[in-house]
Amino acid sequence: MSLKTEILAALAGNNEGLSEAELLKGLGMPKHLKRRVLDELAALVDGGSVVKNARHRYRAAGHAKAAAQGGLLQAEFVLTGGGRSFAKLGTEKDKDLVIPERMRGWALPGDLIEVKPLPPQRGFRGEEKRAGCEVVRVVKRGREQWVGRLRRVGQEAFIDVRLGELDLELETLGVPDSIPEKDWVVVSAPGLDTDGREPEASKYISHLGGEATAHLDTLILLKKAGLKEEFNPATLREAESFAPEPPEEAKAGRLDLRKLILFTIDGADAKDFDDAVSLVRLDDGNWQLGVHIADVSYYVKPGTALDKEAYERGTSVYLPDRVLPMLPEALSNGLCSLKPDVDRLAMSALMTLDPRGKVLHSEFASSVIHSARRFTYEEIEAWFNGQGELRPGEDKTLGPVLQNMKHVAGLRRQLREARGALDFNFPETKVELDPKGLPLRLFRRTRIFTHQLIEEFMLAANEAVATALGEADFPVLYRIHEDPDEDKLNATLAFLGKMKIGGPKGGSATPKDLQRLLARVEGKPQQRLVQTLVLRSLRLARYSPEHTIHFGLALENYCHFTSPIRRYPDLVIHRLLRALPEAKKPAQAKALVGDLVGTGEQSSVMERKAEACERECLKAKQVRYMQSRVGKAYAATVTSVAQFGFFCEIDPFPAEGLVSMASMSDDYYDYDPENYCLVGARKKRRINIGDKLWVRVKRADWELLQVDFEALWSAPNDLSVE
Repeated sequence: MSLKTEILAALAGNNEGLSEAELLKGLGMPKHLKRRVLDELAALVDGGSVVKNARHRYRAAGHAKAAAQGGLLQAEFVLTGGGRSFAKLGTEKDKDLVIPERMRGWALPGDLIEVKPLPPQRGFRGEEKRAGCEVVRVVKRGREQWVGRLRRVGQEAFIDVRLGELDLELETLGVPDSIPEKDWVVVSAPGLDTDGREPEASKYISHLGGEATAHLDTLILLKKAGLKEEFNPATLREAESFAPEPPEEAKAGRLDLRKLILFTIDGADAKDFDDAVSLVRLDDGNWQLGVHIADVSYYVKPGTALDKEAYERGTSVYLPDRVLPMLPEALSNGLCSLKPDVDRLAMSALMTLDPRGKVLHSEFASSVIHSARRFTYEEIEAWFNGQGELRPGEDKTLGPVLQNMKHVAGLRRQLREARGALDFNFPETKVELDPKGLPLRLFRRTRIFTHQLIEEFMLAANEAVATALGEADFPVLYRIHEDPDEDKLNATLAFLGKMKIGGPKGGSATPKDLQRLLARVEGKPQQRLVQTLVLRSLRLARYSPEHTIHFGLALENYCHFTSPIRRYPDLVIHRLLRALPEAKKPAQAKALVGDLVGTGEQSSVMERKAEACERECLKAKQVRYMQSRVGKAYAATVTSVAQFGFFCEIDPFPAEGLVSMASMSDDYYDYDPENYCLVGARKKRRINIGDKLWVRVKRADWELLQVDFEALWSAPNDLSVE
């Protein structure tokens, strides 16, 4: 039996799919054949015989099995804001099946559906015919809850859910008569269409309110995302059962670092401090860099209510007007926050660096520490620049340590650049709110050196931990970032070649190749275009026990160790690290952390969900800010182009909006996907990413989370300019 046949046989009949690690285990291949298996798997994906889904799981292509057996296949139901519907079979859009509107059945966006293949269907807007299908049944609802506005028709109640320009209607039972129409409510997903019968209607869950306030905005988006604010009662009881300070018996047997000068450096608005740093010059001229992380694993034991809910949440969620912590405040803002002038339990990574900043040796220990100070990034940056002062006496105690840290961070930065790590350095969008949660100001925060200082020290600790666990043959939940999407990268490089920008000549590109490309356009008009295209070609980082490169950081070994308060994978790493000095065998260590494949997938899914909610909540504040600026004109920069128009961001402050194709009356524009631009049919005007123009704000729609602009091209001669 050929290797290709063995892979297809292993994947056959498995609708959930297998991860790379599960496939390799199922095949029973020796380690030296791993690369060959993965190469063959990639070839099968490219050939369409195997489908890779968004969770990086592989299965035999459903359309191939259905064609051979005349059977049904499973897919995700996708409904766009414009009313198009598809059966999503994998990560490649060109393999999606078109679902005619009359054949959607009872499917809702995100549902797992069973479909029957159909002959090619007419495409949209003159597109070529594409393979189609009909929804046979809904296998599993993609969401447990829906959020929408209440509408009553006689004695019946319906919830209207806005999806782009499309309204979905959900019949709902049990809505109290006291709730006014158009108020926001939360309802359950409808039942399943078992045996072809109409599914049970949705059921009323809760009333969110009717007045469109800023805090209600966030609450609605949280409910839509399915994220929890409140902790389970059992979780809270466990968190509050601990003494307010670490007991003396917990400190016994730990490495006592309370006399070591260490401190935290965080944002001015930070509520929890989970990492502290130290630096000592050794007698032989080397450095000892210490990264000390709150010992969450001491408090959160496997199988407890705290652990189960942390696993489900996966991560803390940081929104403009609130934080959804992964752990209750008794831990996240209390026992596991490295506050100054109190004892705290920690896990310490002590790394010996040579005079050039290279790590020579690492040790790890359960420790007890006593932070000397809580600094902010801005405070230290001002002091580095001679514009700020430390407290009396600190110039002699903490000042020399800070200056040494500045030096060592610079060395680490040089090593990072030398190995080819990528750094896009996009400014961060921030919003200042009033007490009611309404936006007062939108602004961009650029990264300063002190941000980089802490980042370099955290990267060093993460790499050191991953290396040590790997060398001990322990299971590791790595943070991986696979090679770029080859097709997307080749298309980008071919386009840049036509623009005479240069770069690697197709095929595989190393991080160093892309780093040189980004450096070549820094400060030039093409910078934003090149950064955007390169970023689009990169894959998303994820958590996996599979040992592979972190492409963006150009590192062979990398995991997340430094934030167990807010990331579940870090907590897993702490449990493994605790077992390392106890000389436990890899099998014993594995028993501590369980199914790393499942944990990695769950954590990656929750990370994406949190990031999406963070983006939407920030967008909601931006839309609220723009509602009072309708009619105003601004200078702007094009950020992306698409078939339906182009997006641009206002130059004075970070607010993005859409100039739709329909609103552009000066010409008829065609989208040129190969050159990433729009081209006017008559005047041949080209609209490229990075172009400058003027726009007027036409509409700011909170429910759509969309701002619409009108293209003015040049500055208007009226008082609308702000």
